[in-house]
Amino acid sequence: MARRSLAIAAICAVCLVPVLTPMGAGAVPDSRSTAKTAVVWAPATFVVAGHGWGHGVGLSQYGAWGLAKHSKTYDQIISFYFPGTDLTTVSPHTIRVLLADAQSSITFASTTSFRVTDKNGTTYDVANLTLTVTPALKVKLAGESKAKALAGPLVFSGSKPFSYDGRDYRGNFRISVVSGKIRLINVVSLEAYLYGVVPSEMPHDWSTEALKSQAVAARSYALSEMGSGEFDVFPDTRSQMYGGITAETPETTAAVKATANQAVYYQGKIASTFFSSSSGGRTAAVQDAWPGSPPVPYLISVKDPYDDISPYHNWGPYVYQGSTLASKLGVSGALTNFTTTSNPSRRVSTATATDTGGGTHDFSGSAIRDALSLRSTWFSVGVLALQRSPDVLSFGSSVTVSGRIHDVSAPVLQVRTYGHAWKEQDTLTPNDAGLVSLTFAPKVITWYRLVSDECMTKPMRISVAPAVRLIKTVKGLRGSVRPARVGSVAELQRMYSGSWKTIAKLPVNAHGAFKTAKTLKPAKYRARVGGIKGLVAGVSPVVVIGKS
Repeated sequence: MARRSLAIAAICAVCLVPVLTPMGAGAVPDSRSTAKTAVVWAPATFVVAGHGWGHGVGLSQYGAWGLAKHSKTYDQIISFYFPGTDLTTVSPHTIRVLLADAQSSITFASTTSFRVTDKNGTTYDVANLTLTVTPALKVKLAGESKAKALAGPLVFSGSKPFSYDGRDYRGNFRISVVSGKIRLINVVSLEAYLYGVVPSEMPHDWSTEALKSQAVAARSYALSEMGSGEFDVFPDTRSQMYGGITAETPETTAAVKATANQAVYYQGKIASTFFSSSSGGRTAAVQDAWPGSPPVPYLISVKDPYDDISPYHNWGPYVYQGSTLASKLGVSGALTNFTTTSNPSRRVSTATATDTGGGTHDFSGSAIRDALSLRSTWFSVGVLALQRSPDVLSFGSSVTVSGRIHDVSAPVLQVRTYGHAWKEQDTLTPNDAGLVSLTFAPKVITWYRLVSDECMTKPMRISVAPAVRLIKTVKGLRGSVRPARVGSVAELQRMYSGSWKTIAKLPVNAHGAFKTAKTLKPAKYRARVGGIKGLVAGVSPVVVIGKS
């Protein structure tokens, strides 16, 4: 943004004479400075905005849809998000999906009779179509009057799907006892498993080529997760979403079949084909998304303009006051500043929050994402803050206010003088540290706030008091008041036992002058002027007469 002229038209010629300049040498330093002139910052207003949804590694699902809309085929989509990889035909596989764990009992059913095979390989017909299994592993078998305890693990199979927890599943059910609780695993062919994964991960009415790319990515990811444990994958975001037969649609099943047994390989090994909803315009390198992970040649950060089809390509802004943001982050009090450090994938790696006491608190980008329920770690935190001193300004004096501004759009200063509405003062251009310096000489009570396209600070009030002088004369005391207001009164006050008491009310003339009419006793005196419209009460310095 081009710098605008620093010569500013006064909002009210009799009320304000401001000068706005970027904060530089000799200006009020940051609150973390140890200099005596350090500003104590007020709680700031924060605005959080970002891009994408998910970790951003590998395939962007919205990006895949965007590529398909640009006539790219599924193999081209895979190549775009996993550069340097190849599609390879693999042999059929079976996968083990953990459907439930640590349960006191499991109830499932079938629409037709089914069988159970125990640990020893013996197979029995089950008596009922609905079965509840506890850790005792007792099953009522066909032709038996009582349930019989079988040696586990048990494998249940039949010609029709099993129903569990409101969903139907292909393949077999395997039940075992782990730490005295029931574990349920769905053992199913990899292709049938994908019938329930693809529609759970991508809308079935998206482009066919996008659905095919999802099928290939899901198949490859599943293969990369297979191991030697009792199960291979979870049915949720810990692996990938799996809804069984209940989730299946004709379009997604056709996509799985059209890419049957095709998987992504890199240099002869199955690739870890991560995917997430939206890249926000750039995918994330694996080591940036999960610090400590080694770099992977095909999981790099790539520019992704096709993701602009996503409603989450850009999100926010979300506005937080300093106390609210502190509470969400588990910090006492309120925050005055927030800075972030981004990795090469543009995601936030670390963040530092500063509280009103000047203390700093460090967080990871993922910790901020979780605390604020953000869609990704690709975000920015804009800051608007004002602070100034003193609380009350003597009429005719000027004061410098510091402002902190970063990562917000079109910041301006708005001013409201006593009895008037808010008016825009000028566009602000902060220095490289995000700071500005504002010097002004308000003549009545005035409020200031910083405003951007996204948010605004709470108003900062500067109270202005009459400038009151009091001096000794041969005959007593005389004084003056600025501004001179016809009809105003100066209260002459004397110190009595540690407190001030008004002993006379002196009229102020048109020139702002007043004086005492009699000789005064030895004591400490001051003059107080209050009740002037637009000003708070003002007092003079103390004058001592005689030995008080």
